[in-house]
Amino acid sequence: MLAQDENQSAYSQLRATEIEHSGNPEYDYWLGVAALRAGESSHALMALDRAILRQPNHAGARIERVAALVQLDQLGNAEREIKQLQALSPPPDAQAAIARFQAVIEQHLQAKNGPQHQGLLGVDIGYDSNPQQFPNEIAISPPQRFLDAIEELRKQASELGIEVDEDSIPQTQVLNRDASTYQRLQGNYQGLFPIDSQSRWRISTTGQAQRYTEMTAQDYDLTLIQAQLGYQRDLASQRTVMLKSSALQGWSGRSQNHLLTRWGSGWIYATRLDWVANLPGSLTHSITALAPPTITTIWVA
Repeated sequence: MLAQDENQSAYSQLRATEIEHSGNPEYDYWLGVAALRAGESSHALMALDRAILRQPNHAGARIERVAALVQLDQLGNAEREIKQLQALSPPPDAQAAIARFQAVIEQHLQAKNGPQHQGLLGVDIGYDSNPQQFPNEIAISPPQRFLDAIEELRKQASELGIEVDEDSIPQTQVLNRDASTYQRLQGNYQGLFPIDSQSRWRISTTGQAQRYTEMTAQDYDLTLIQAQLGYQRDLASQRTVMLKSSALQGWSGRSQNHLLTRWGSGWIYATRLDWVANLPGSLTHSITALAPPTITTIWVA
């Protein structure tokens, strides 16, 4: 079935009998091969590990294990597995396969260890029914004490025969929502600059400028720029740590007055977890049922 390139079907059929046959190195090998061809690299690695645990010199399983590790981007483990294979005196066909894997690993390492750049630029045109974010109409009235004082002054002016300009007396103001169309320009850049095989600089910048077309909404024009610099280092067992610092600057309004300045620093610790969905219930049984390893070298074409 694998020869017919029916990878998913073969994987499904083999997986359906995993509870009964898990621990059989030949079964685990072919389950690993099928899982790998079906794109289930984590499950493939688990099955191949069971086969190798039972038969450490199962070179075919080790070759497939290299492929699974490369797909999972575990390049260091893949290189160590290749060294194990080379110690088994592989035949010419296997040596050719190993050489191909070494070339792929080298390409991956060069890609990871070279500078990487990623940019994004976008333009949006839209409509905002409430740039001011008012809940409804907002009425702003002068304080009552102020109104009482104005009324007293008006009476005194009237007694003295002084005419009062009513338009100069503060009145209640009603603020309404002012809908407007807008244009937004936004961009992002992310750069990775390797220092050595285990550490690198990471740079990230983001900018956004939004402008309203209606005069009444232009007080809410906004410009934001953010930048982040980080130092990342790889640790053992697929772990990484990164020290970072960031800064944010903002401007608002028609005149783009300074709105805010924000900066900070911190660190991130990350570890990689590889999970296989729907693990068989007999996983523990499969591990404990393994017999002592044999010392036979097996090459599978």
